[in-house]
This record gives sequence, C-alpha cells and structure tokens, in this order.
Amino acid sequence: SRMSEVDCAQMMVKAQYIDAWQERRADIARYWMERLNEAGIRTLIDRKNFDDHCYHKFVIALDNRNQLMERLRYRGIETKVHYTTPLHEMNCFANTTKPDILATASSFCRRVLSLPIYPELSDLEIEYIADQVIDCAFD
Repeated sequence: SRMSEVDCAQMMVKAQYIDAWQERRADIARYWMERLNEAGIRTLIDRKNFDDHCYHKFVIALDNRNQLMERLRYRGIETKVHYTTPLHEMNCFANTTKPDILATASSFCRRVLSLPIYPELSDLEIEYIADQVIDCAFD
C-alpha cells in the first residue's frame, strides 16, 4: 500500500516511542494481572506468556461478561468484545466443522472481555479500572 508523506512523517515520529509505549503497556498488564488474579478473575495474559506478549489487548474471562461490560460502561470504562462469534459458528463454515469439538472456542467467545490498555492511561485510571472490574464482577 502507499503511504502519504504526512502519514510517513507521523509514523517516523511515533516509531521513536514504541519501546516506551510497550514498557508502559507491560507495566499496566503486570499490575492488572496481579490485582485481578488475586480477586479470582482470569486474565489471558499470565506468567506463562507475559514475556512474549505484545499487550495490544488485555483480555479477561468471566461468566457474566455482558453484565460486567454494561456496569463498566455505566462507570465510564469502555470495553470491547473481540471475536464475538467463533469461526465454526459462522454460516460460511457451518458444514465444515463439528461444533462439539470446538465447544471451548464457543465458550471463550461468550466469556472474554477486553479492557482498555494504552500507554496514556494514568496510574489513577489504571487503579480505577482494576477497582471497578473487581467491584462489578462479583455484584
């Protein structure tokens, strides 16, 4: 693809900060892993994959995902659900797989929630998000 000169200039400037941004995301992920795991909330970034992760998403898994998402939205925290439908449940793949084999994928798509993780989050915002997730997850 082609990139304009303005886009290229922006990317050249941003490239200088990538390492610092990744360090900040790792710090956020480390803090949330500790806080949320202590509260009994499963995080998809864990000690086994922490060093190799790029931290572009911070995903948690809960049975009451939709309820938590709504409660967090009410408290000013935007969350996302990525991959709402597993591939094997899409119409175009309906005849190619056996659903019972992929039950874990189906369950996962109904339980996972991505929290906002970007380097500009302040320490207070990071703590607030963790506090609200813990508070709202078990109401």
